[in-house]
Amino acid sequence: MTDEADSPRAEDPADRDAAVPAPEPEKEATPQRSGDSRTTSGDKAADDDDPYRTGPIAADQHRVPSGVPRALFGERYDESVLRRQPLRDEPREQPSTDNVNHGFANQGDNGTINYFAEAVQEAVIRDLPDKAHLVATYAGTSSDAPLDQRLDVRPVASLIGLPGTGRFTTACAALARRRGDGNVHEILAPAGERTGWTTRLQGKLVHGHGYVIRLAGGDHVRLVRQLSAAATECGASIVVVRDADPRDGERSGGEVHHQRPDPVEVFAQHLRAKLHTARDWDDQQITGYVKISAERAALCEVLRRTYSPKEAAAIGERFAVRTPRTDEEIAQVLATTGPEIRARAAKALISPRSDAPAPHRPGQHERAFRIAYAAFCNQPLNDVFVAAGWLLQAIDGQSRRPDLGRLALAHPVTDLLGDGLKIDWEEGAQSPTSPGASRRAWLRNVELRGAILDVAWHDFDHTRPALLAWLNRLVTDEESSPTMKTTAADVAGLLASHDYDRIRKDLIDKWAISPAHEVRQTAARAVVVAATSGQVGTRVQETLQSWVAGSGKRKHDTALRVYTNGLQLPDPRWHLADLRRISPDALQRDSELIAEAVNQLYLPENLPGLTGELARWLRSPATGADRWAHVHAARAFLALAARDAASGSSSEMQRQLGQDILATADLTLLFQYALLDARLASRGWELLGEWLDRANEGHDLRTGTARLLTSLARAEPTRRRLAFFLERIWHGRDHTVPSWITDALEER
Repeated sequence: MTDEADSPRAEDPADRDAAVPAPEPEKEATPQRSGDSRTTSGDKAADDDDPYRTGPIAADQHRVPSGVPRALFGERYDESVLRRQPLRDEPREQPSTDNVNHGFANQGDNGTINYFAEAVQEAVIRDLPDKAHLVATYAGTSSDAPLDQRLDVRPVASLIGLPGTGRFTTACAALARRRGDGNVHEILAPAGERTGWTTRLQGKLVHGHGYVIRLAGGDHVRLVRQLSAAATECGASIVVVRDADPRDGERSGGEVHHQRPDPVEVFAQHLRAKLHTARDWDDQQITGYVKISAERAALCEVLRRTYSPKEAAAIGERFAVRTPRTDEEIAQVLATTGPEIRARAAKALISPRSDAPAPHRPGQHERAFRIAYAAFCNQPLNDVFVAAGWLLQAIDGQSRRPDLGRLALAHPVTDLLGDGLKIDWEEGAQSPTSPGASRRAWLRNVELRGAILDVAWHDFDHTRPALLAWLNRLVTDEESSPTMKTTAADVAGLLASHDYDRIRKDLIDKWAISPAHEVRQTAARAVVVAATSGQVGTRVQETLQSWVAGSGKRKHDTALRVYTNGLQLPDPRWHLADLRRISPDALQRDSELIAEAVNQLYLPENLPGLTGELARWLRSPATGADRWAHVHAARAFLALAARDAASGSSSEMQRQLGQDILATADLTLLFQYALLDARLASRGWELLGEWLDRANEGHDLRTGTARLLTSLARAEPTRRRLAFFLERIWHGRDHTVPSWITDALEER
């Protein structure tokens, strides 16, 4: 609405009222030893072109599109990782408008109260979605009886095993048998607080109910002891599901080793349940079709090759939708399943030709090209050629032989792809291309991309060192394009779902401390993609928490980028607590990362909790580096408001203010900082002008907006600038200040 030059004069820190402290200018960074513990002058130089340092950016600009992990992981994809969660803010006393300190911080002066204290992360207890369906489709395992026996004599039992084998469902079924379907819940524990939250759990457990909690590892013995005390006192049952650790000694009496259910039985149970809703059949027809289908040899062979019960369940649901009966119809359905896609990928990586294009690299040239082709699916073909060459160089390097190079005009693409992928290449000629690229890599089934990478990682000897070196070069090489970095992040995320510890150690942790922001961005995207696999969620949360809790500013920055890439924790309050902890970092002073990370929590129903939390940041003492939390709070407020306004002609935030859903005191503080801070004034006054325009045109928004103006005008610095803004810059419909605005300013 206004140019910065036309805005009411933004205050310089030296021109501020003594009661209105503002952040001091950033001091020049002092060079430190190499490492990650401090921000150095080198960090700043490397980040000069960081888009987060050039002002506000488009919301969700770096959010991982859901289609990427869905194609990589197929049926294993966990959509909840990217789904925004409601903010269940605990009731807190709201300060009245009259008691607001109209400066930037409440520091205990003028009869005000400091509401800020560093948030303590609490465990979250949530109901399981569709518990009845979970129990109805459960396929029993040999772990059921031992688990029932443990729960007969102990309040807490541990179920240990490999991720993706159905451990969680087994635990829920055991508690349902003991406590009833409707009395089973999940405890979501904050990472990094192995036992601190258990002492605050007792008041939340309900007598006669059952609870499941998932852990990756750590001090589980001590945790189980504390959970046992809480469960005993409340008369509840708890099953702890954790990863099997080969370093563990003999299992204690409360531990049960989980056994994977029979995939054929899982298929049958889900087929039966789905047929009840997908087909108008009676029980006899359903039972007959399930029996006939489960006896098909081709189907049983595919089910034996499934990675997880989730894949077997998905096959059952596909059969219920299409109800194939003939061998041909069954083959068509099975061709779209994970096991068959992986089988096609394995064939594609094995050269059927006897006259290999490169005799000195038997099969390697072709496989390298096919891996690059799959990794760069839907990307320009030039990236495939470059990436394939780099992969061959990595293979040569790991073999300790000189770079053998590649001959120009020697190997047609169709020969390098082989019969397994040749048809995809030919069909790709008719597919739409990216601007500036005549051809791109194309796969008929995008799930083949993840399958080929899966096979390359698991089914060939001594492939992993070359793949790791290749991915690292795709990210760190000066000639690497943004597309290459993004692709490398997606591939690293896929491989992390299989071997998380190795990928984190060899790639992600190293990228996370890079002085280059685009490399840290790659690390963050890889972490988010890995989390969507549904296999390593607890490990990802532990990684994120270790970065936040440490002193490394670059790791802090990478953690923020994980949030801007769309990762959603079970409780948004954990998300906000991490952002508040990082807010004093010098590396973030000119960055919009924290604002965009808060923006990732946007839901209309979350606005009261988000604005309330940001206002609490402003009520914290503006001392030392903590003063930068005030700047980040105002930036985040402006980012939320911009996203809110972009959703339509009306502002949800302004509407909620008029309905007393949002606290006027909170918005007053946020607007004050945005209007008076020199860094944000232009955006702040533009936002206020938009609100006045909408309120002037719609009577339903005037009450709340007038109340906000009255509160803002009580502070003399804001009142002077409001008067200038209304008289010289903003004009109403008749080029005069409407009476409802002047009345609001005069009210005290």
